[in-house]
Amino acid sequence: PSVAFTDRPWAYATRWRLGLDVVPLGCPTCENARVIGAVPCGALLDRLGDHAAACDTGVWRNFRHKTIADIHADMFATLYAPVVRREAYVAEMSNPQDGEAWMDLWVSGLPEFQDLLADITVRHPACPRYQPAAAAVNGSAAAFAAAEKRRRYPPAAGRQVTPLARETWGRLGDDAEDLLARCQAVATRLAHRAGRNPPAFLKHWRPVFDAALARAIASQLHFAAAGTPGRPRVRRPPLCSSEGACPLP
Repeated sequence: PSVAFTDRPWAYATRWRLGLDVVPLGCPTCENARVIGAVPCGALLDRLGDHAAACDTGVWRNFRHKTIADIHADMFATLYAPVVRREAYVAEMSNPQDGEAWMDLWVSGLPEFQDLLADITVRHPACPRYQPAAAAVNGSAAAFAAAEKRRRYPPAAGRQVTPLARETWGRLGDDAEDLLARCQAVATRLAHRAGRNPPAFLKHWRPVFDAALARAIASQLHFAAAGTPGRPRVRRPPLCSSEGACPLP
């Protein structure tokens, strides 16, 4: 079920990967809106779907991001990580200048992951901000995103962020690839301890991530013409400042 497609997402995902037109004629502008009744984005929709895949107005870009983050949390849950948190507030990296620091994922309690603070991002290499480098260097957009996250969240009080960047066509950044390899090592250790053969961890999770990303982008491509309003997002730090703190002394 985690890699299944219905007909419409399958059609969009296939045309997207083949570089074919994905936005139908007669849909000139993006109708995504931040909230109900708000002025829509209004940007011109290109037939290749570049704007639709990168539009930050409305709900679908957040949906794509949350989907990938939730799958990461599910992955660590299968490794029996004692602590797996989504949307973790990190006081050490918060400051008046840059604002509150919220990590998409906090994992703790495994020898290989004693205090993992991960921030997840998906970038579209065809966006002008990644050109011309992305057209010439494989993984350039993911590397740019990872560097951007590290500048936004520099190490503080012995803690650091791990940027899990991936590109819209599926390429993972170096940190994301390294994370999967480390998770495979955890799965192998747990299997040996139980007297079982190591599982095909990567063979299972790579298709899950790829399918989720493709389905999310298919939704972006389809709904940009019709528009889907989002809603304001409110996040508050925990009342106890120690919540989400590193569990190590």
